[in-house]
Amino acid sequence: MSHWRLASTAFDTRASINWVRVRGLDSAGPYCQADSGLLIVLRGRGEFRSITSAYLEPGDVVTLPANGEYSLQALADDLEVLQLVFRGAPGRGEEREKSLQDVLVRNQQRLRAWLKSPYIGMLQDGTLVPEAKRFRFKQCIRVFSDVFQTFLFTRQAMCRAPEYHAVFHSHLAEEFGHNKLLAETMDSSIRTDPSLKATLNWFSHQMFKLDDAGKVAINLVLESAGYHFHSLASPKFQGDEAEAYFGTHAEDDEQHQDMGLTLLSAEHPATYRHLVQIVDQGWDMLEATTERIFEIVQAGDEAS
Repeated sequence: MSHWRLASTAFDTRASINWVRVRGLDSAGPYCQADSGLLIVLRGRGEFRSITSAYLEPGDVVTLPANGEYSLQALADDLEVLQLVFRGAPGRGEEREKSLQDVLVRNQQRLRAWLKSPYIGMLQDGTLVPEAKRFRFKQCIRVFSDVFQTFLFTRQAMCRAPEYHAVFHSHLAEEFGHNKLLAETMDSSIRTDPSLKATLNWFSHQMFKLDDAGKVAINLVLESAGYHFHSLASPKFQGDEAEAYFGTHAEDDEQHQDMGLTLLSAEHPATYRHLVQIVDQGWDMLEATTERIFEIVQAGDEAS
């Protein structure tokens, strides 16, 4: 797939125009812009995919609602379109333009809230002292770690830009096989738990949907949470069979938080707004995952 922004021109700070080309038979997107706009087909034929789909040919105009997600598919020849984005009139309570700093601040806000969750509390209040709960906890973390390996491989396979490819590959190489530092789960009720599987698999699914910038935002969520979680867990599992797993991640995850962020330093403000949304979605799903792990561990009461 090859598509790029060839030109971007502002008009009275209220509108911008971008020229997008999608190579023949390739697809581009998904895109999501905070403001409404239009797509004008200049050349080629293709398909517009959103809540509904539409066939595109030269001269067609597609209305884009604010915050609507869409993708483009070229048919046979290159598809060239003009993307017009109409920004809200200034001075009417319009939200200020977002930056990478806004993405990082939002991630820290969600992280601080998550660190007060019952899931993190288990590492601090003695919940994991009983062997039954400790065992179930490690079983859940092995399931998490298995899926994280799938996440890494999927991200690598779906990477689109060369500059991201090298960054993602180094992360994959560093993390490869870390799941095997934990004993494989033998508890089928945990391994096949529908809620746990669904929330965890969401992260891998995003690697098919999101562009490379979005993939970095998801990684920011996972690695920020991972660094603090493993740092808290590592002292609790010294002398345990899982000591190597928690110790390794406590050392590595701090640098993994920043992976790829330098590549986001020159994005459009609308992209940063979208990345803030992705960060929130990532934390929503991570909270759902860890809430389910907390419930599974608490179910060990009957065995303890």
